[in-house]
Amino acid sequence: MLINAVFSAAIPLVFMFYMGASLALVALASMAATVIANTYTASALRPVADRFRQQLGNVVSIATGGIAGIKTVKGLGLEKLESKKFERSNSGLLGIGVSMARRRAILTNVNVLIFGLATSTILLYGGFATLRGEISVGDLVAFMSYMVMLMWPLSMLGLIIAKYTDSGCVC
Repeated sequence: MLINAVFSAAIPLVFMFYMGASLALVALASMAATVIANTYTASALRPVADRFRQQLGNVVSIATGGIAGIKTVKGLGLEKLESKKFERSNSGLLGIGVSMARRRAILTNVNVLIFGLATSTILLYGGFATLRGEISVGDLVAFMSYMVMLMWPLSMLGLIIAKYTDSGCVC
């Protein structure tokens, strides 16, 4: 997956540098920003996701314990106590889930912002370069197509780097 992401990003980048180095540098800067943003996003979401999995385990444990010992719970009249315990654990799970959804909603849209800014910069600079006669309109359209081709591999590259960083494979 790492090799696929690297080659999928490198091939359009080579063509971009062949077409125009200054525009390619803007694309390269957006690549770096995207990888950094994805690495940060994955690192910021991982602790919350771990807490969510741990809390989900607690909820499942309470539920299965109550189901397995239903005769004991009924015999001792502990239904309300078990119900409150399950409700507290489930409320904790809901709070963690909402926190994780908020973080994910904010952090995962950073890529869209970065690519929007990079695209705007390339269109602005490329438009002026077209007016000066340095590149043709077709070159600018091709360049924008290459920019779109970079979106997926860069997102994957940032997530892969974050995964390896968290596992201790990359220092």
